[in-house]
Amino acid sequence: MILVSQVSLKKAWQNESLIHFAPNSKAMNFPNEHILDQVTQGDERAFTELCSHFHFPAFKFCTVLLKDEKEAEGIIRDVFAKIWEERVQLKTKDNFQSYLFMNLRNQIFGQMKKYTDPASRKQYLDRIHSFNEKQTEY
Repeated sequence: MILVSQVSLKKAWQNESLIHFAPNSKAMNFPNEHILDQVTQGDERAFTELCSHFHFPAFKFCTVLLKDEKEAEGIIRDVFAKIWEERVQLKTKDNFQSYLFMNLRNQIFGQMKKYTDPASRKQYLDRIHSFNEKQTEY
C-alpha cells in the first residue's frame, strides 16, 4: 500500500533538525514549488524533506486534538502515506501547509467517529483526563 520506503519515512520523522521554528525567509518559503514538483514526480528525497519539515508542527497539532502521542503518530503516518500515494494530484501552486493540516484534521475527525458508542467514548474521555492529569504534574 505505501510506496515510500519505511526507511525514508522514518528518516523524515526522526530528523527534526530540518524543521524551522523561526519565521525566517527559508521557513516561510518552504515548501517551494520546486520541492513539490519533485514530490509529484516521485522523488523520495524531496518527500523526506517535506515530511521532515512538517512533522513537528503536525505532531503538535494532532496531539493537542487527540491527547495521545501514539495515535497522533499514526494519523501523521497515514496522512503522509496518503499524500505520497496521491502525489501526482498535488497542486504545486496551492498552499501545501493548508492542504496538509486540512487532511490531518479530516483524518482526526474520522478517527474520533469511532468513539460514538458510550463505552468507547468513556474510554476516550478517561484517556484525555489521564493525559491532562499528567500535564499538570509537570
